[in-house]
Amino acid sequence: MCLFCDKTHGSVERVIGCVRKHLGHRPFVCRGVKDGCKSCTELSPARFFAQSLLRDHITRQNTLDKCPSPNW
Repeated sequence: MCLFCDKTHGSVERVIGCVRKHLGHRPFVCRGVKDGCKSCTELSPARFFAQSLLRDHITRQNTLDKCPSPNW
């Protein structure tokens, strides 16, 4: 259970993520090109409170520049 909002979560990782969200603690940083991201730089990185959100961010950045295949 989260100490701030009393919300019950299914795993310890989710509780930790919820507490980080309340505290504004975002320890997972996108390193830009080093992580395969085209939108972040070392001077203005995106920060996340969960590692899964960082992974999703990097995956999204890698799929944005790909041209969709035609549906012919």
